[in-house]
Amino acid sequence: MVGQQGVRYTISLIATHFGDVVAVCECLIRRGSLSFMEVVRFTELHKGQVKDCLLVLIQHNCVQAFSIPKTVGMGGATKPVTLYMAIFDNIIHRMRFSKFLQIVKEHLGNQCAELLEGFLQHGRLTFELLYDRASGLSGGKAKRDDVLATFNKLVHAHYLERCPKGDPFLETDANDEVSFVRKRTRVSID
Repeated sequence: MVGQQGVRYTISLIATHFGDVVAVCECLIRRGSLSFMEVVRFTELHKGQVKDCLLVLIQHNCVQAFSIPKTVGMGGATKPVTLYMAIFDNIIHRMRFSKFLQIVKEHLGNQCAELLEGFLQHGRLTFELLYDRASGLSGGKAKRDDVLATFNKLVHAHYLERCPKGDPFLETDANDEVSFVRKRTRVSID
């Protein structure tokens, strides 16, 4: 479990990197996994704003979306419900971005560092966007094969990984009660 200082620090990091997105991220960090409508209700933001914030946070791997089955109605029909969860460790890694770039530059060279910087700044990128970025940085001289080779160096050195599945579905046992909201209790010190 994350302490209050950790929560405050992650909120500060998100505010520094993304600005207004912090309200949605703070809600998810403090309250646990929530549905879209719960995030809208707790943050008191418009649906469009919450949607945009979630898209940015998912793009940068700070939030993960997943589905769980929910029983609705008297017939017992199940319907998947999408929940959003803040990923504390990924948010904390944001403070180490400059260190990652320095290490990659020393071990793999400037081209790898430039590609990694694109991922760190923009989150998930398609190869086309990555190639366009490399072409822009080199003045249009970048070759697709060179960009692919540089990308593969980063993957094999474990600086990059495949994006997590877009909307994983979690199965729950019939006996398990799913509770995603962390309950706060008062602690008295005697």
